[in-house]
Amino acid sequence: MVVKNNNVKFAEYTAKCRKAAEDIKKTIKSPKGLINPELDHIVSIGFGYAHGIPWYIISKPENFIWIDRKSNRSKGDNLNDQGRAILAEWFEQKLIDRPIGVKNTNDSEFDFTPITKMLKTFNDVVTAIIPISAALAVKAIWCQRIEEFRFEKTKRALGHVFLPTHKIMQFVVYPDGRIERADGNTRAYIFKHNYQFPDYEVPEDIFAIFYKVKDDEHAEQIYHSIDSSLTAESFSEKLSGYIRHHGYDAFSIPKKWKKGESVYDMAVVVLENYIPRGEHAVVSLDRTGSDGEKAAKTAEKLDYFIQEMIVLGNMIGQSGIPRRLTAPLLGMMIRYLMVTKNDKTLNDRVISGFQAFIDYMLEDSHAVFSRKKYVKDPAFRNFLIMLDELQTTEENGKTLNPYIQLEASTRRIIPDVPTKTTANWQDRRVYCGWIAYCIDKYLKNEVMDEDIVFDVTKIKLTNNTPLADANSVVTKAKSAIMTKYDDFWKTYTP
Repeated sequence: MVVKNNNVKFAEYTAKCRKAAEDIKKTIKSPKGLINPELDHIVSIGFGYAHGIPWYIISKPENFIWIDRKSNRSKGDNLNDQGRAILAEWFEQKLIDRPIGVKNTNDSEFDFTPITKMLKTFNDVVTAIIPISAALAVKAIWCQRIEEFRFEKTKRALGHVFLPTHKIMQFVVYPDGRIERADGNTRAYIFKHNYQFPDYEVPEDIFAIFYKVKDDEHAEQIYHSIDSSLTAESFSEKLSGYIRHHGYDAFSIPKKWKKGESVYDMAVVVLENYIPRGEHAVVSLDRTGSDGEKAAKTAEKLDYFIQEMIVLGNMIGQSGIPRRLTAPLLGMMIRYLMVTKNDKTLNDRVISGFQAFIDYMLEDSHAVFSRKKYVKDPAFRNFLIMLDELQTTEENGKTLNPYIQLEASTRRIIPDVPTKTTANWQDRRVYCGWIAYCIDKYLKNEVMDEDIVFDVTKIKLTNNTPLADANSVVTKAKSAIMTKYDDFWKTYTP
């Protein structure tokens, strides 16, 4: 049976699934003809965890298939027909307690006649409490977009915690008595197919609003005028609901994040130019609007990265965030947790490196050009080189780098102005591009040269280099690290 309140953390769940997959791999031979074959879950690990399916069921032999690496990297967590068939089989075997992905075809016998009569007689708008079965039995409005392509986003907006606004649906009633659902269609699709999170309690009744319309054109006007309230769930409600669902200690992440502080600034960096697996549109956040609008937008898109945000938050703890761990830097660290989670070797290296870096920052002992030695991992030095370049001379004075034969202080590539908020797109490209450059080198076990301009361009500057030539080389370095940020999602497939 589905464990409704699954407190096994996702990392532990994933580890158990992967270990089981390694055992299964020994018993299922790879077919010929595949390029870089990989044994893949048909019903994905992410889908199984999100819907409370125990790891040992997700790891059953019938849930595995050999596919080529490229297809595996691009398929996402969405269900296909093969996955739905497996879920239906597990439901019949009573391995899961609800038919996930199987459409509920039960028709409702609810009588809408009293409502349609009221609209015909004198009312333009009628409200009523109706059974959810009746609401789901109504067809979607003729101009409704295809729910199948949109339900994952709405599912994330619904989250794990039911809110009263989720039970509001709106309908249009035509002169001939025909009724169509104008608002709540994607929710209806989710409820019909049992796609909601396992701990989300689907309402038994719906608060229905019925509008009298003249024709299809009038109905379409009503449809486009409706402003969905699904995204009204607050940041704190969404975050606390996620923490409860996954069994995380609510006090183990920075207090600022629980209040929503800095999270928007991190989200801007995390999501810029990001296209999730299985989706086709960029989900970037704009740096516009009121604080309330920013909070609503962040809450709507929180599920894209909240798992990695919690992992990073647990590394920092509930104490204050060190001032040098800026929101853009944390945003880039979240990106790397996102893109390496399906590669255990890389993910382990990212986590161990980030934990060591954060521990070092929490000691608050860093001085410009200080180099703590990690004998087991010389590439840790990259984090310290990265950190120095992120600080302005106003913060660090004009201390010269003792490791190079050049009269050079910090901010050799990044313009020497405060860019902590990276509100400007160009600032963000160079600031975050530099972070990406340094972390990429760390992941490859490459120790950076203290002469960062040389490391990026392979051109050595001296104190005798003409200023124009030096400026040209630095511009080249700056362009290279900006490209790092621009191409991040092309380089890494999350």
